[in-house]
Amino acid sequence: MNPELEKQLLEAILRLNEHLAHGGGSDPARVILSLIPAFGIVFGSVLLFFFFYWQYSIRRELIRAGLYRPATFRNFRVFCLLLGSLAVFVGIPMTILFYAIQGMTYAMLGGVIPLGAGIGLLVFYAVAAREN
Repeated sequence: MNPELEKQLLEAILRLNEHLAHGGGSDPARVILSLIPAFGIVFGSVLLFFFFYWQYSIRRELIRAGLYRPATFRNFRVFCLLLGSLAVFVGIPMTILFYAIQGMTYAMLGGVIPLGAGIGLLVFYAVAAREN
């Protein structure tokens, strides 16, 4: 690619980034973008509700059929290992990204919170393994 064209493209991207960072964009676009997290929370909550209701229905039918076996602590430990690993491996890049973009601000909590939760779950997994 032509170095002059690369320079122009980079300058255009930086101008666009600067425009968007200082409140650029139309009002309807800002309204739509501000509603996305609210819709995500609502749809996530509905999804969780139906997941728990489905699990409840399955357990109820298994109890009726006499096939129900309660979950063991080992299964919970494996779930904590999986969830903790995912949270750590999501939290590390998010923390680094937010720190690189904005420095030490409250935005960094978006990466530090899942990182801390993941570390806590991994510590629980390790402590529960020693107790068994």
